[in-house]
Amino acid sequence: EASDVDGDGIIDSLDNCPTIANSNQLDHDKNGEGNVCEDSDGDGVLDYKDVCPIIPNADQADSDFDGIGIDTMEDLIKARSLFK
Repeated sequence: EASDVDGDGIIDSLDNCPTIANSNQLDHDKNGEGNVCEDSDGDGVLDYKDVCPIIPNADQADSDFDGIGIDTMEDLIKARSLFK
């Protein structure tokens, strides 16, 4: 019997994120890793939980409590430079 550890209906050998349920198998950057398993900035926090998924901030600082980790003009400038 095929294993489905995360219970999303996709067997582990075909699942692009076998430890977190993602039955839609979305993979926007087409790297073979499902969106829910991505850690784009490499800070150890998965993007779907990360307050700032494009700038490393393992402590998840959000000084203005707006749910977005870009709290200063400096952070904004850094983030914008990633999209040029």
